[in-house]
Amino acid sequence: RMMDVLLLRFDAPLMSFGAPAVDNYCVTQDFPALSMLTGLLGNALGYEHRDAPLLQRLQERLGYAVRCDRPGRLLRDYQTVDLGQPFMLGAGWTTRGRPEGREGASGKGTHIRFRDYLADGVYAIAVTLRPPEESPDASTLHDALRTPARPLFLGRKCCLPAGPVLHRTFRSSRGRL
Repeated sequence: RMMDVLLLRFDAPLMSFGAPAVDNYCVTQDFPALSMLTGLLGNALGYEHRDAPLLQRLQERLGYAVRCDRPGRLLRDYQTVDLGQPFMLGAGWTTRGRPEGREGASGKGTHIRFRDYLADGVYAIAVTLRPPEESPDASTLHDALRTPARPLFLGRKCCLPAGPVLHRTFRSSRGRL
């Protein structure tokens, strides 16, 4: 049986494959997780957080395999910000194009975080969908990755790809991912 395969290329100065954060320490894994790929594809399709059923179904359908072509160097970023400063109050810009405000405890005081990144890594990711005929299909994902609804990033918003994420699409008759 033939299957459509989307071959993605993750090549970026910085990327982060999130793992569970503990307190103020945000670590990265060595490879992208299923949830990260779901978020990237959902973002390309224009899905929002409130589209949880669509994102869940997309995640249930995804099959993927990852090859590390160049492992990234671990880079630990120390971040500190006093969100209570007058110039930090009010709304901030987001990738959704709408102002976003800060409220409650997250809008006051100094915040310190450590964030891990992979610097200068390159990964190839083969993605398939099961069942292939359900929407969105591989063709829809191909188009969305070519002209995404919103900017794509590799883990965190500051991790912009060095080039197009979609490398190519092909049909395969070999096994399953």
